[in-house]
Amino acid sequence: MEENSFFGLNRLNVLNLSENNLNLLHGYSSEIFLPLINLTKLDIRRNIKQPFDTKVYHYPDNAFAELEELSSLQLDMASNPSFGKGFHRLKKLQS
Repeated sequence: MEENSFFGLNRLNVLNLSENNLNLLHGYSSEIFLPLINLTKLDIRRNIKQPFDTKVYHYPDNAFAELEELSSLQLDMASNPSFGKGFHRLKKLQS
């Protein structure tokens, strides 16, 4: 995903990026989802096979931190996940 991929989509509520060959280990910019100020549901399940055999799997919290309206985040779970401080900003997250 490019940094300006979601430019102009500030009214978008639901985004399904499942099965799109995304690599969550890629260092996504904190601004990648910035235009999506009204996003409430994000589905990024079933993307490329992740190296879940690593000791700790760090989810890109800085990229998700801007999604303060997010109530539903669907992603593939690693066996030893690490959720950084950026997830603390997702106060409305329920599932």
